[in-house]
Amino acid sequence: MQATTTIHCECCGQAGAREVAAPSGGTMEACGRCERYEWRQAAIDALDALS
Repeated sequence: MQATTTIHCECCGQAGAREVAAPSGGTMEACGRCERYEWRQAAIDALDALS
C-alpha cells in the first residue's frame, strides 16, 4: 500500500497544491489561485519596470 502525501500551498497553506513553475525561476508548490496571483504580480512588476 502506498502512502498518500498532501502538498500544501507555500503561499496560503491550502491543501491540494501542485508543483508549478515559479515566475522567478525554479519551482513552487502552489494552489491555482496563488499560482495565478504570482504570475499576475510578476507581469505587473515587469510593466512597472518599463515605466
